[in-house]
Amino acid sequence: MLDLHELADYFAQGAFWIKGVYETEIKPGTYKGHSRANPTPYSGFVFALKGCARFVIEGVPYSLSPGTVAHGGKHMTLTMEIPEPEPFRYILIHYSAAPLAGGKDYAQRHFCLETGENPVIAEMLRMLHSAAGTPGGLPALRSRELFFGILHETLRSARSLQNKGSIGMIEHVLHYLHDHYMEQLTLHKLAAVSGMDSQQFAYYFRKYVGMSPIDYLIRHRIERAKHLLLTSNCTVNEIAECVGYADAHYFSRLFRKHTGCSPTDFRARFANHPPVF
Repeated sequence: MLDLHELADYFAQGAFWIKGVYETEIKPGTYKGHSRANPTPYSGFVFALKGCARFVIEGVPYSLSPGTVAHGGKHMTLTMEIPEPEPFRYILIHYSAAPLAGGKDYAQRHFCLETGENPVIAEMLRMLHSAAGTPGGLPALRSRELFFGILHETLRSARSLQNKGSIGMIEHVLHYLHDHYMEQLTLHKLAAVSGMDSQQFAYYFRKYVGMSPIDYLIRHRIERAKHLLLTSNCTVNEIAECVGYADAHYFSRLFRKHTGCSPTDFRARFANHPPVF
């Protein structure tokens, strides 16, 4: 199964350039879109708007209808089958990506996402199609903004569909954790908030969030500590206590592990200290 959290990390970390946005309607029939002799020039997302189709990418079939998104990589083969009676309408976003060091190159993979029919995605696609067809720096900047907005909403919707049975419970725990992160929280206590046993809760939390509950708690505390280090005059001991750690030395070790430097060094490097007049 496609890991949506890995996919989100890939697009969050990489550099991408939009190469074209096209709205197309195809009549029923079978079409050879790209072959080895005529490969796809760029990686691309296909967002189904109307009708249904069968896209075969590198020999793997994907069924598309409104609420589904297909992705194919550069130089891949493609055939399309549009059944009777209505044509198939879609928006294609071509993009190129700079290679990332290590990890999976999702720009060179083919896959399909189920998002459900989402009017927010449809409206952003309409705006992207308009912006991409307008020359100038500002429309180009707007196109990049919309491209990432569409990716975010697409992955958010796909995640919600994958986890629709547990999403309400996990959201409830996340709200609780954000309000009580400074308290002595344990896996058992968070599981009790969810109404599940610890093992079941940990499974659904990782499936929805992409990490364990305790890892998420630690990362949230570190982010809150970073904010306090840069915006307050509190001591490291006081900040450690504020984010839920009675032992300042343990807090400092965790902070260094997650940021690469001590709390004191972090404050010295990144805090804004305006001159005193």
